[in-house]
Amino acid sequence: MNKIVLIGLVIWLMLLTSIHGSVKLSEQAHISLLTCSPGEELYSVFGHSALRVSDSETGHDWVFNYGTFDFSTSWFYLKFAHGNLNYMLSVGRFSHFMPGYMVENRRVEEQVLNLNAVERQRLFDALVANAAPENRDYRYDFFYDNCATRIRDMVIQAVGGKVLIDSVSDHSLSMRQLYGQYLQHSLWTEFGIHLLLGMKADVPATPYSEMYLPDYLSLQFSKMHFVRDSLTVPLVSSHSVLLEQTPAVTASNIDLSPRLLLSFFLLLVVGLSLAQWRLGWNLIVLDRFLFILTGMVGVLLAYLWFISCHTVTAYNFNLLWALPTNLVMGLMSRRCKGYTLLARIALVGTGLLGVFYVFVPQQFPGGLFLLVCAIAIRLFFYVGIVKRLR
Repeated sequence: MNKIVLIGLVIWLMLLTSIHGSVKLSEQAHISLLTCSPGEELYSVFGHSALRVSDSETGHDWVFNYGTFDFSTSWFYLKFAHGNLNYMLSVGRFSHFMPGYMVENRRVEEQVLNLNAVERQRLFDALVANAAPENRDYRYDFFYDNCATRIRDMVIQAVGGKVLIDSVSDHSLSMRQLYGQYLQHSLWTEFGIHLLLGMKADVPATPYSEMYLPDYLSLQFSKMHFVRDSLTVPLVSSHSVLLEQTPAVTASNIDLSPRLLLSFFLLLVVGLSLAQWRLGWNLIVLDRFLFILTGMVGVLLAYLWFISCHTVTAYNFNLLWALPTNLVMGLMSRRCKGYTLLARIALVGTGLLGVFYVFVPQQFPGGLFLLVCAIAIRLFFYVGIVKRLR
């Protein structure tokens, strides 16, 4: 553990101890939802949520942050890939929270929760208990257990669970389509995430489940009501912008999108395959590259589905074109026994996906059909079908 992490841990423990020592909030205290706009880094591209507890009478101003993780964790990236990386609830001073968002030019909004003294104290006590070292860690889940959903659940619990949430959303987007809105300018990131997530990401989003995204948590909080003493009251009493975002000037450039690159690749495969058919070219290098690459993708997808702790990477129909056996097929000699069988299995899987592409209950990455066509063309040559048709 480096010195910075050690110093941060000491400060966090001192702050937590001071909170435990002043449990009673005054009548001037308020608890609010902080919503931070998306950042440029992958971990911040969907925005962020935190809870602020401010008490003007005592001078305390804390931020409870469920989006904290420790890069110094042993095997950090392996745990992240496997889905068993712990996130934690950290506590910091509000004055330390804002500068980072100023530097990153990110908008910060505040919604003061319409809680009475009992409800505020109940929520505060629950947050303090949750921030204790033995309770602060939790297993992160992209859709169902993150910095936004934890806040949603804590607030609902604080008001006794008597919340009134719309039963029908004002849109018809899936969980996948919701986060896709944040990746319109990061097409390769969108392609990769779409590729890794299975059909569980394509369930329709409800007003409750869409609160996994900070912006939608803020939206639903602004519309939400709860029952107090037989009266229906709004959850949010006021809204303000704490930090404005300065419009960034971006240079205009032409990005090589996945769809454009895969279009070029398909044209290349078609052209080379015609040359093989007419001139007898040997394209074993192209075939090995294509099947080794798709096989490696298949191994990753199979690992995420069958072995990892992730829940939304299961039932991934991308395995129809990215079979793990493609890796074996790409490495083995065509004279080996079983080669033709593996090629035919791959052709069946790719063919099924190509025929039923629009009917599969999963949204595929943009431009993927172009890659499926390229794979199918090479598989036809790989199993000798084209040669027999001549």
